[in-house]
Amino acid sequence: MAATDLFHALTILPRSSTVDRVAERLRDLLLSGDLAPGTSLQEIPLANALGVSRNTLREAVRTLVAEGLLSRAPHKGIVVPSLTPDDVRELFEIRELLELAALQRACAQPNKILPALQEKVEGLRRAIAARKERDVIEMDLGFHQALLNVLDSPRLQHFHAVLISELRLALAFLDRKTRAGSVGQILTQHQQILHAVKLGDVERSTRLLMKHLHDSKVLLLQLLQGRKESES
Repeated sequence: MAATDLFHALTILPRSSTVDRVAERLRDLLLSGDLAPGTSLQEIPLANALGVSRNTLREAVRTLVAEGLLSRAPHKGIVVPSLTPDDVRELFEIRELLELAALQRACAQPNKILPALQEKVEGLRRAIAARKERDVIEMDLGFHQALLNVLDSPRLQHFHAVLISELRLALAFLDRKTRAGSVGQILTQHQQILHAVKLGDVERSTRLLMKHLHDSKVLLLQLLQGRKESES
C-alpha cells in the first residue's frame, strides 16, 4: 500500500490527543506491515491526515526513531528503516552477546526470571493457537526482552529493545506464509530454553539459545531474500 493512499484512510485524531497517541497510531501502522521498509513519509501530508500539528508529529517521530521503528535520512525526511542481510547478521551477533550474558545470570537466579519467561511462553502458545500473527511476533521477541531484565541494567534493556524493534518491524512486513511454517518450532525452542533455565543448566540453555538465534537469523535472511526476488 502506498503511503499516500494510506493517509486517506486515516481518521483525524481528537484534539485532546497527545504525542503518545500519535506515536501509538504510527507504531500500529508500522507493525501491521502496512508501510514497507524504505518508504519515505512526508511530514505535512502525514500531519494533516492525522489532524495534528507538525510539531506534535515531530515529537512522536522522535519517539519512534529512538525505538528503531523510524529513521531520518538526508533529502528523504522520515523513512521506514530497511534491513540488509549485513544488518541482520550484525543485529544477531549483538543479540547473542547480550542474551547469552543474561542467560548465564538467569540460570544462576532462575526464580528471579522464571515467571516472566513462563508468561511469554504461554502467551506464545495462545497466539499460535489463535493464529494471531502479530501476537506471535510480540511473544517471541518479548521472551528475549524479558530475559534481559535479569541483568537489571536499564541501558542494556533499552539497547536490546531497539534491536528487537528493528527485527519486529522487518518481520511485520515479510512473507507471513513462509514464517507460519516455523511457529511450532519457535514454541518448542522457547519451551526447551525455559525448562533448561528452570533447571539452572547453563550448558544446555546456552546450546538451545544459540540454535534458536541461528535458526531465527537464517529464517529472516531467507525472508529478506524472498522479498527481494519478488520485487525484482
